[in-house]
Parts: sequence; C-alpha cells; structure tokens
Amino acid sequence: SSSSAWSFFIYQFVYFTNSSSRWWGNSIPSISYSLISVLIMVLYVLVLRKSSQESRLFDAPQTKWMLGILLIHVAIMPIALNANLHEERVIEFLKLCVVMALAYKILDSPERLRQSIWAFLVGATYIGWEAYSVGRDRFGRVEGIGPVDSPDANGTAAAIVPAIPIILCLLSTGTRNERILAAAFGIWIVNGLVLINSRGAFVAALVSCLIVIIYLFTSRVRQSSQRLSAVLTIIVGLSGVAWLADDAFWERMNTLNSIEDESTSGSHRVRLWMVAFDIAEDYPFGTGAKGYNRLSQFYVPPELLANSTAQKSVHSTWFQALAEIGWLGLIFVVALVIACFRTTRKGKAVASARGDPRAYWTIVSIEVGLLSYLVAASFIDRLRAEMLYWFVMYSACAYNVYVIQGKYSDTVVDDVDTSDQRSTY
Repeated sequence: SSSSAWSFFIYQFVYFTNSSSRWWGNSIPSISYSLISVLIMVLYVLVLRKSSQESRLFDAPQTKWMLGILLIHVAIMPIALNANLHEERVIEFLKLCVVMALAYKILDSPERLRQSIWAFLVGATYIGWEAYSVGRDRFGRVEGIGPVDSPDANGTAAAIVPAIPIILCLLSTGTRNERILAAAFGIWIVNGLVLINSRGAFVAALVSCLIVIIYLFTSRVRQSSQRLSAVLTIIVGLSGVAWLADDAFWERMNTLNSIEDESTSGSHRVRLWMVAFDIAEDYPFGTGAKGYNRLSQFYVPPELLANSTAQKSVHSTWFQALAEIGWLGLIFVVALVIACFRTTRKGKAVASARGDPRAYWTIVSIEVGLLSYLVAASFIDRLRAEMLYWFVMYSACAYNVYVIQGKYSDTVVDDVDTSDQRSTY
C-alpha cells in the first residue's frame, strides 16, 4: 500500500524532471520510469482490490465529466481536421484519465493526499532551480525547462503557479517543520516564476494569493496564531517579491494594461478568442486537436497574422475547448470545474463542522491551487494538460477522503480556535 503511493509520487517527479530534455538525462538508464510507476499502481489496484474498492470512482462527481470529455474527444475523431494529431491527443488523454483514476484509488487517506501535494511542491521547486540554472534568454524568458507536456515558458509557469497559494497556506497554518520547508521551496518557486516572466502566471498568483488571504482572515477554522502568522507571511512575501523581481519582470507586467495596444505581445488575444465563436458557428461539434490553428488563416483577421499561411493559437483553454471539442465539450469542461468547486465546498463544510484545521486548509490549498491554474490557463491552450487534471483529481480525492469516507486528519492540532465556529450542515 505504501509502495503504491510512492509509485505515484515517482510519477509526479518524473513528470517534472522530464529527464529526456535535461543535460543529465544521458547519465541514467533510458527506460520509461513513468510507465514503471503506473504499472506498480495498476498492480496495487488489482492485487489489493478490497482496499481500492473503498474509493469508488463514480462516487466522485468529477469522474462522469472527465469520462464525458474523453468520449467527446473519441466521438469527433471522424471529423477532426488534423486526424492523426487528434488521434494521438485522444490516446494521450486516455492515458492521463487512467493515471488519474489510479491516483484517486491510491490517495485514499489524509496523509497520502498531503504527501502527494508535497511531491508536487518538490517538482515545482525543481523547476524553479532549473530556471535559476538556465537563466533568461535574449527575449527575457526561460524556455525549454518545463515538465513533460509544458516545455514552453507560459506552460511551465502555469504548471508551478498553483504552488504559490499552497505555500501561503502552509506558511500560515502548517506545523513548524512544514513552514520551514515551505519557505525554502517558496523562494525557489517565486524566483522561477519571476525569471520565466509569464503574465498569465503573474495574474494567477496575484488572484490566488488574495483569495488565500481572505480565507486566512475570515475563516472560522483557524489556529490561535494564524492571523499573526498570515500578517508576517504577507510582509515577508511582499519583501521577497520586491527583492527577487527585476526591471525586466516589471516591464513585462506593465504590458498587462495595454490589451488594446496591438504593438505589444499578446495584446490581441481577446480578438483571437472571439474568432473561436466564428469557428464554433461553422463547426459546432468541434474541429479536433489544433483545429483552431489550422483554420486560423481563414478566420483570424489578416492584420493579426504574420503572413497569409501563418497559423495562430487561440491562447485560452476555454476557447480552445470550444473550437476543438465544440459546444458540448465546453459545457462538459465547465461542468467539471463546477463539480470540483462543489466538492471542495462540501469538504470544507465537513472539516469546519469537525473543527479539523488540517483537513480544512488542505482542501483550501487544493481549491485555490486549481483556481490559480485555471486563471493561468485562461491565457494559454491547456485543455489536456496534466496539471489541470492533477488538481481535478486532488479535489476528487479530498471529497472521497473527508466527505465520503469521513476520515479525520492523522495529525491533531490542539490549538485550533473554534470559539465562533458554526455547523455548516
């Protein structure tokens, strides 16, 4: 059982390290470490069936919507404009769904769920270290250091930005050792985000931090020193950002307010988003993977194209879903996101009623981590990104552990303040 959990942690580590693209990749055996870890997970589910059956997939509302999205991908294979590419994406998405299903079966306790979140933080810290080691290119970005499916700068930043609200929660509500470790990780991750210089990730980090701060000061589930810790964390965090952020970072962030200025990079994205509606009008059932890109030369205004044969991306996961898997697909994606937030809301209600701060803040970190990724993904095409579905899976696991199975946190915090707590049942 323990080895099964470690097999998923190894899968997470392999995802982030992406050894095939690293300088040290040739010094280790050329085998599929992710495949081995997945096979161990499969063996666990098959051999220890009684244990794994306690976590039934369809008890989580997220499962039916993920299955629906997968089936829509399969259904539009005959009409996909890039048939071969779409088939590859369907197979990749199927594999992703299988891995997330196995992870749901395995992360069946509060401890394992938190350990997996820590494994994610380790991976994000590694990306921060890579950004520091490689440094910016002549365009002021850091490219090619990302995880397996997100090597580009924006995709890399989106993959690690959920770590920011998680670390903020840990710094304010974690144990002493957790706070020390979170602070160390946070320095590398924030520095990595500054070096990568992604505007979408910056917005995501800002929004998610504001939401966590609101939670920290308004939540009825808190530790006795939580608000003081939150104030100190905010002061130290702002000082750290001011210290790490350089002129190149602030110059790029200043372009956020120039959405109508066509002379700045990315400023015409809103117009590209609107094109997705035109494509959906002609292809209501979707165009398949990269369908928007293939049709862009016919739908995107000429002034937004480099030349008559150029292809453009839609630069938004929501509009990517509309263009690639149609109206029904977009509805399913939105329904999946709603299901995630509904289950985290129920989880927070249970944790609040029990006075269980460990469970409550674990769920908050998952919820805001997912939100931060969705904000970043609103500016890039990440419909089938692993990280999106990691946090979908985390929300389902939290619902399974705390609501369906009713498991308490394995570590009791004695100084929780429940004096003004009300039952949410």
